[in-house]
Amino acid sequence: MCCSTADVPPIELKRQHQTLRARVSRLREALAAPGDQRAALASAVGELLPELFQHESGEAARLGPLLEGRPASLRVRVEGEHLTLRSLARDLQLVLQNPNLYPYEHLARLSRGLADGLSAHIDFEEGAVLPPAV
Repeated sequence: MCCSTADVPPIELKRQHQTLRARVSRLREALAAPGDQRAALASAVGELLPELFQHESGEAARLGPLLEGRPASLRVRVEGEHLTLRSLARDLQLVLQNPNLYPYEHLARLSRGLADGLSAHIDFEEGAVLPPAV
């Protein structure tokens, strides 16, 4: 599982991003399967969420030094995306904990949103926040 300490070097953040990308890939495979694949999708989401929460738990502190002196708009965007991803992940947890209340389509829609949002966020973070040499 991803490290949660605040002093993780940028290269470790990149490794953590690779782990998250692999989880997103598995999630996309489950989403691409035909029909109601609730069990496969729940399994893929269940693997991704702990990794995401662990990674996110300390990422703001880890990114602080990298964002210092950068435009406020960049910091606001990064913080906003982190809040959005955590909120979406919590919504998915609720849906998984209450399968009788939410149809498969709702689980799939939230899962697709998380996969797309997390992929875009990692791409943005690696392109605009992490040092180019990482």
